[in-house]
Amino acid sequence: MPLYLVRHGETEWNVQRRLQGQGDSPLTPRGLSQVRAYGELLGRLLTAAETEICLSPLPRTRHTAALLAELLSVSADRCAASELLRERHCGTWEGLRFEDLAERHGVEESRRLFRDWDARIGDHGESLAEVHARAQRWLAEPRTSPNTVVVTHGIMSRVFRGAYLSLAPSAILDLPSHSQDRIFCLDAGNVTDLLVPGHE
Repeated sequence: MPLYLVRHGETEWNVQRRLQGQGDSPLTPRGLSQVRAYGELLGRLLTAAETEICLSPLPRTRHTAALLAELLSVSADRCAASELLRERHCGTWEGLRFEDLAERHGVEESRRLFRDWDARIGDHGESLAEVHARAQRWLAEPRTSPNTVVVTHGIMSRVFRGAYLSLAPSAILDLPSHSQDRIFCLDAGNVTDLLVPGHE
């Protein structure tokens, strides 16, 4: 049963290069256009009766999932939010620009901390190991539909794909980021990169 991994559409904080974590900002007009492009691609691959949508409960993913459900004609009772799909909690780093982090910690130290598997960033934030444990728990849950669209976030997407492939932490960190011009299809132990045509 394939999983279609979707990142939320572009947000205002994405444009400003701010770290969102479990904070939030609204989708931009470009983000809304991206979601419509996701819907067009998924609409060619899926049928509503055989599809469920699982999503992070944060507002930007809820908005993305609601638009996708409308575009794909998936009913509300086939859409479910899961706390396990939330983005990494980045503590006091949330809302900061990457330039702000570089000023506070230095460029190299900021990168090191962000990629340290066991580091709880931003004082009381979450480690990548903890995000990985959440992804594993979600993946272990039984699926009830032939196709599942998973609407989540950039960091969670990378860790989620690594958990699905049973990769070591170092290999997970080397996976490509989830840009908003693609959807990942996870099926039969493989991850396929689907380019979204017509996105802006």
